[in-house]
Order: sequence, then structure tokens, then C-alpha cells
Amino acid sequence: MAKKKKNQKAGMVKRKQQKRIKKANSRRKLASRPQQMGNMSEKNAQKILKNIPQLAFEPPLLAINYPQEVIQNAGDTPIPVVIQESITEEFQQELQEKLIEMDLESSPQTPHGLMVKALLYSIGEGAMPVFMNPLIVAIYLKTKANLEGQALDRLSILNAVEEYEKQHVDLIQSMMEAETDSTTEEDANIVDAEIIEPEADDLVLEDSPEILSQEIIESWKASISSLDEEQQERMIEDLEVFVEDYLTIPKEQWSKSTIRKFLGTWFEETVNPTEEDRMSIRETLKNFLEFMKSENHLVDTVVDEMLSVIENQSKE
Repeated sequence: MAKKKKNQKAGMVKRKQQKRIKKANSRRKLASRPQQMGNMSEKNAQKILKNIPQLAFEPPLLAINYPQEVIQNAGDTPIPVVIQESITEEFQQELQEKLIEMDLESSPQTPHGLMVKALLYSIGEGAMPVFMNPLIVAIYLKTKANLEGQALDRLSILNAVEEYEKQHVDLIQSMMEAETDSTTEEDANIVDAEIIEPEADDLVLEDSPEILSQEIIESWKASISSLDEEQQERMIEDLEVFVEDYLTIPKEQWSKSTIRKFLGTWFEETVNPTEEDRMSIRETLKNFLEFMKSENHLVDTVVDEMLSVIENQSKE
């Protein structure tokens, strides 16, 4: 007999819907915000970025080709120069829109998701010259190969982009230096520019302390992987409420008052919880704090005090 799934907790359903909307809106701003590779090692980050050309063969991007007339009329002009002189805002806008769609469907911390985010930033901010953007170069080479009857695939595109970089290494270097000099000169000529204060929602606090590392979160998720799927989903959702929605300070500053204010005031006023919600969040926090204690992520005495607050809350 199939297991009957419990009804979702009433107080959390609305919050979950609001969170989805909030995440979608936030992700749509990725094109104009710098992205981080989390706690990933430089070696792994480079490996992920090296595979970016393969995105040209993802279904949403497969139909995007570089303008054929540009390639056909390029003659002996080096490809980096062709790309720099022929790239249009319309082409980049179409590419950006497709990447935003892919980002909304990607898990943020997967290699695929990180590649998409890196590209959104590079295109939205102009952080990388177009002739060095691995996806734009890949689309150009893919289109060129198709015109010449030499189709590329996900594997051969990596070699093609690598060969492009090797073949034009000196030219690319000189073009990048020229762009840097041009940008420096433009910046030097900006005098009495109007300073526009960013809106609160658009502030990026690059120096703000990290609340909780993704590595710790993933490790905690692994610790509850033996539980049934429904219970795991509930606990992860509960922890998101605490970490993502409530916390504003790093774990080194947590104390019993952190939990007291969360359970006693914030959770009640913000989530409008049912009794089942309250029991669930207490259970999740106890599990999470015990994990933090066992892994030495928090001082034992601090965890004990926080657990004591949770225990007292459950008796009220």
C-alpha cells in the first residue's frame, strides 16, 4: 500500500511559495551581480570554468548560432578581432536571456549552475572581453565548423577553444592590454560624475561575514541522508528558515539569545506557524546544533545553552 503523504504544514506553505518567488526574482538579477565560487578550491573552479564551452550544446543554447554572414565575410581577419568588431548587443541579450532561463532551472552549487552564473556575470558586467568569453568563442567556432561541414560536439569543442587560445595567444594578450588602457583612460576622464546611491535591494556587501558555509550545510545534509525523503525535505526547509531568512551573524557570534529571539519572536511573527511547525523547527534545530557540536563547528557550552532554550520552548 502506498504511503499517504502528510498535508504540508499550513504556516509553512505560504512561506515556501514566497521563498520561490523571492529566489526567482533574486536570480534574475544575477546578470548584474558578481558571483562567488563558494569554498571551492582553485583547481576545481578552473576545471569547471574550462568546461564552459560545452554549454553551447545545451538544449536552450543549441539553436543559437553566430551570424553566418559575419563568418563568411571574415576573410583572413583573426577570429578574436572578428568577434570583437562584430558582436552585437542583440546577440548578447539573447544569450543572456537563455542563460537566465538555465539559471532558474539549475541547482546553484552544481558545476552546471556555477558555469551559468559565471557567464551571467561576465556578460552582464562586461567583466570579460567578448573575444575571451569561452561560450561566445564556442558558439562562433561551432557555427564556423557547421558552415565548413565539420560539425563539433561537446568533446571536440573543448579542444577547439583551447586551440583558438593557443593560436591567438599573442594577439589576445595585446587586445586585452589595449582594452585595459582604454578603460583606464575613460575612467580618468570622468570628472564630477553624478553619484547614484544604490537601492537597498541592490547592495552587495562583499566584505560582510559569511553566515554559514555551504560546506557545513552539505555536510549536515549528508548526516540526515538516512532519513526518509519527506523528513529530509522538511528538515532542510526548516533550516533554510533559520539560516537564510533569519540569521544575520556568523556562527562565531551565535548564542542562546540567537535561538530565543528566533523561536520566541521572529518565527511566530514571520511564519505564523502551526503547532506542527513549532515541533518541526525545534526538532530540526536540535539535530543541527548537535551536529555542529559533534563536528566542532561550535563551542560545546554555546550549543548546550542553545539546546536548553529549545527545550524550554517546547515546554511552554
